[in-house]
Amino acid sequence: MQFERIYEKLKDSYNVVAFDVYGCGENVKPDDWEAYSTEELLQDNCAIVQKYKTAVNFIVGHRYAYHFLSIILYFC
Repeated sequence: MQFERIYEKLKDSYNVVAFDVYGCGENVKPDDWEAYSTEELLQDNCAIVQKYKTAVNFIVGHRYAYHFLSIILYFC
């Protein structure tokens, strides 16, 4: 996991959620290209945000993921 050191420092004090998009890391790699569409990505990430959202949230991301999650938090 790319953020393992951060996770290790935070896990005892915070609820930490780490995930990869389809086709990245250890995540499944669907054959259907539609699974990689922006709309699907938005829906998947909104579901994760809605499930784990609390009164105070911190986002750690790398490049595209951080920007995308910022947009998702705004719209979800």
